[in-house]
Amino acid sequence: TSTDALVKSGEFIFRHLLAEGYAVFQPVYSSTYEKRDEIKSHYPNESQSYADHVLAWGQEFKKTIDYIDTLEDMIPGTLSYYGTSWGGYMGNTLLAIDDRVNAAVLYVAGLCFQPSKKNVEAYLFSPRVTCPLLMLNGKYDMFFPLETSQKPMFELIGTAEEDKKHYVYPSGHYVPRDSLVKEHLGWLDKYIRVESLDAAI
Repeated sequence: TSTDALVKSGEFIFRHLLAEGYAVFQPVYSSTYEKRDEIKSHYPNESQSYADHVLAWGQEFKKTIDYIDTLEDMIPGTLSYYGTSWGGYMGNTLLAIDDRVNAAVLYVAGLCFQPSKKNVEAYLFSPRVTCPLLMLNGKYDMFFPLETSQKPMFELIGTAEEDKKHYVYPSGHYVPRDSLVKEHLGWLDKYIRVESLDAAI
């Protein structure tokens, strides 16, 4: 997308990835940016409208990967997912419905307490997430509390124990950028860049 808000946010959020040579794709999901609609909050609820939106987000996610797969200059086996806050929470669902993602980093993510219709309940999808996954959280996060939101999500994720990590910093709904960048790039180096790029040479 070329929306000003998206470009401005991406310049900061993805700067460390672009500096390392990674290509970045940021889908504009329904209800976000210029596609805003009747959904005013991304917190789950039990309405059919919310359930329909989750299904739409899943379709948009898969279509984005379909598009990436058509690009000849993309190296197979190097696709990662980076979700922040709501995007991290949605990782529970999105990463469960498509196995083409090779690694994931979820920043200040966790499970929500608000219920939704069973067919879109995030915690029911979590065990189906199996890609290498790193969660970066603040210990005192008021949106996704450590004991009741972060840890349950991390424990439910189906990824093998040796391929998932929960990094907790003594902060709120953020992790200092230097720590975020170090952990994020380190995770990609471990699960994407080294093995995949060596194999491509």
